[in-house]
Amino acid sequence: MLYCPHDTADKCRAANKSGNVCELSHWKEVTFQNTNPSTGDCIPNYYCKKRKECTNVHYELENPHVLAKYVPFFYYVNVNRAIEQRKAKNLSDCQWLGLNVNNDALNVLGSGYNVIMINTPNDESNSSIEILTKVADLANEGLLFMWAETTKKLEFCREQIPKWGYKIIDDIVWVKTTPLQRIYRSTTPTQGHFTSSKEHCLVAYKGSGDIRTMPLNRQIDCDVIVSEMRPHGQKPDEIYSMIERLYPTSRKLELFGSKKTPGWITCSPNIDGFQITDREMQKRYETLKSKNKSS
Repeated sequence: MLYCPHDTADKCRAANKSGNVCELSHWKEVTFQNTNPSTGDCIPNYYCKKRKECTNVHYELENPHVLAKYVPFFYYVNVNRAIEQRKAKNLSDCQWLGLNVNNDALNVLGSGYNVIMINTPNDESNSSIEILTKVADLANEGLLFMWAETTKKLEFCREQIPKWGYKIIDDIVWVKTTPLQRIYRSTTPTQGHFTSSKEHCLVAYKGSGDIRTMPLNRQIDCDVIVSEMRPHGQKPDEIYSMIERLYPTSRKLELFGSKKTPGWITCSPNIDGFQITDREMQKRYETLKSKNKSS
């Protein structure tokens, strides 16, 4: 267990007969001039863009260093190994393209990716399906991680992924929590009977051989992520660490992402600018820019 069930150190001290606090991590309230405790806790918390104007109560970890005591030893071993393997293959650079995911962007990205992660777009038109179908051409062999925020999107992914030559082999579930590690309850209306508190990430494999021949570090992580909700469209940091441990020497691509991640190439209209260290990709990008200028 990482967090004290009493939340704050004062509540923990009051609950313990000895008057001492436990060794787990505690939260402390962060208040501002406009804070009104009667309005409840701020759900975005760390990601609240107007913390000083927000009337809700915010929280920060009082003793974040305690977390390190409870992280399994194998985590450090495999992360350090992954970092060394990634540096040896020059895969640690953070690269991104602030482009719409279309035919031009896919031409710039090229091919040869071992891992592709897709945040399923809200638009499920024929044009979007056509673009997603071409994504399969970016990899000859490897893994696909595809996020589905709703049941409708989950059905869409299960229907489309086999058409791209992939076989679904796993399903990772992200259980969203509030800053105080309670189950998050979405206030957005859904078509189902229950409020939304989770997202699915389908894992699929494509290749000519058996997946067991791939250089994967299996049986390290479980298929459930319990983590705080992020700003709209952003996925939990844990998924990137999981993939890094699973396949550290892979070339990784994220489509429709919302942030720039070391070791990944991100192509999305949700980020600005570009940074490319791959020389061949640089040439293709410059060609695209020249084409757009002349047209």
